[in-house]
Amino acid sequence: MKKYIYYLVFLVFCLGLSFLCHIGLEILTLKIILNNLALYENSFVWQNWHLVHKAGSMSLTTLAVIATIIFAPRCWQILYIDQKYGKPRW
Repeated sequence: MKKYIYYLVFLVFCLGLSFLCHIGLEILTLKIILNNLALYENSFVWQNWHLVHKAGSMSLTTLAVIATIIFAPRCWQILYIDQKYGKPRW
């Protein structure tokens, strides 16, 4: 049971990181586009912003899930099985 809770917390952590990356990328992209609106107003990215936004969101969410699938078991192995950093407190 503890292992599944660990995986769930790891997933929430990865989703939080992907959300922060999403925020940073979106702010940076919108800042670049809005500062040069005359150049970008007819571009594919600006005309289809809803598609770009959705694709970016889905990509980051997928990367978070993949990172959880790959790294959570390894971290569990290191922390709870091998106990490389001492015995866990709980």
